[in-house]
Amino acid sequence: MLASPQPSEYRRHAPTPPTGAASGEALKELLLKKGAGAAALTVDGADAEIWLTAYCRSVLAAQVGCVPAAGVLVDLCEKRGSAETLTEGAALCLALATKWDTIRSKYWAMRQAQLSSSAAA
Repeated sequence: MLASPQPSEYRRHAPTPPTGAASGEALKELLLKKGAGAAALTVDGADAEIWLTAYCRSVLAAQVGCVPAAGVLVDLCEKRGSAETLTEGAALCLALATKWDTIRSKYWAMRQAQLSSSAAA
């Protein structure tokens, strides 16, 4: 007969509270859905989009291959829409597809193709 799990085992497998990745995703969603007439979001007195971009870059510098940070940065590069940021986003997609998140390589290859074609236009 199997023993019943003890309460301490439940605590060990309890979900953890959201961390930086979840917080970054929430802030990214706010930024991407913000209307043109909406007031600017700020974080510690700085524009939230600039702050989140700098934060994602610092995370990638400290932890190369951090998929959540790279994914948020790809979305921010796409949102800015300049040729330079679209090219940066496409390069991140290539790294995600070939090194960091190979399980979703087809998704990142599709995103890379979209960003590359937008940058060329």
